[in-house]
Amino acid sequence: MADSNEITEAWRGLGHQLAELRTAAGHTQHVFARLVQYGRSSVANTETGRQQPDRAFWTRCDAILQTDGVLAQEYDRIVAYARQQRRASVMKTATSLRPSATLADTAEASLSRQDRVRRHLEVDLARHDVTTGYLESCEQAIAGHGRAARFRAPKTLLVDLLTDVEDLQLLLGRSHTAMTLRRTTRLIAQTAGLLSLTLLKLGDLPSSRRWARTARAAATEAEDPATSTWVWAQDAYWHFYAGDHAGAVAVARHAQQLAGGLATVGGTLAAALEARAHAALHTHSDAKGAIVVAEATLSRLGPEHVEPSAFGYDEAQLRFHAGNALTYLGDTAGAWAAQDRALELYPPEDYLDRSLIGLDRAVCLLHLHEAQAAAQQLADVLKQVGPDQRIGLLSNRAREILNKVPESQRKAPELRDIDDLLPSFASTKKELES
Repeated sequence: MADSNEITEAWRGLGHQLAELRTAAGHTQHVFARLVQYGRSSVANTETGRQQPDRAFWTRCDAILQTDGVLAQEYDRIVAYARQQRRASVMKTATSLRPSATLADTAEASLSRQDRVRRHLEVDLARHDVTTGYLESCEQAIAGHGRAARFRAPKTLLVDLLTDVEDLQLLLGRSHTAMTLRRTTRLIAQTAGLLSLTLLKLGDLPSSRRWARTARAAATEAEDPATSTWVWAQDAYWHFYAGDHAGAVAVARHAQQLAGGLATVGGTLAAALEARAHAALHTHSDAKGAIVVAEATLSRLGPEHVEPSAFGYDEAQLRFHAGNALTYLGDTAGAWAAQDRALELYPPEDYLDRSLIGLDRAVCLLHLHEAQAAAQQLADVLKQVGPDQRIGLLSNRAREILNKVPESQRKAPELRDIDDLLPSFASTKKELES
């Protein structure tokens, strides 16, 4: 199979195989439809390739026709191949640019595509038509992306998220139960939230904001307080990094209210983000109070939620967030202690949070009037990560801190290479936002 026409032919072939097996077993379409608990028209459309029911249908067919899973296996093969082709299409778009293509060009190709996917998805969300197909495997895939969000460069994660959100979009085109609809829309809310977070890391604030809106719409449809709380907490991230600290406080508080007193990942994250936003606003008592709330909520989370994932929250994250808040407050000793604990807990591959902690340490050194040490710290952080990892959020934060370094220290040997690194990433951000 090389293109969509061959995939279409594969579905027709599977339908024809079903028709032959059904006929050999002596079942009419009417009788067989009752046995598999589908309508006769669905069976007829499937046998001609016009309809592709989910895996549960093929499993029931195998059981009734006693075919040892042959039909379900062929279904898996076609779906896996179709998924592979969609992923290859994304990569081809991202890599078939001019020979001198920059990293920004590659990311921009995916970003223009993600905006189109997002608009189609919002239209389909309003239709409320969904089926069960591969929900369990989709849930596992999205959970995997949540874990990967802690260590993968956002540019590469973006491609996989777009592919999977297209798979979820296909599910919205089929009718099924209200429970399946809630599961599907919950997955879409989670994926859209991850896309918002990933685009935020890339420095594309407008697209991040739009995916946050899609995530909220899907979470509302899912009618799941924990998911809604998590989605709103992601929105608080956006406000914080957009510089709207008062807005971040308001959104973070709303997220905690949605939790309704339950201990949720989103509620814990929202409390920690509220602390950081209060600290940026220099409201000391509110910031420290929110840290206490985050610590208390974390202690109540179930073990399945205390994990290194975008969908989890653990002590490493809390210490990083507390350290950032204390850095803004100028509490250097408290910040340094929190940072020490966070670095002890974070694995080496969790590059972004470890790098942001390193940048916070540069700020702490500036608070202590150790400009030369701060410059060295800033340079060390940026040199320890690759170009794909510096893009967006990390580069922007480094630029903010560089601007705080005294002018007399800007030309120090420690910062000699910084200006060779940051301008290209600043231009990347502009290209992503254009």
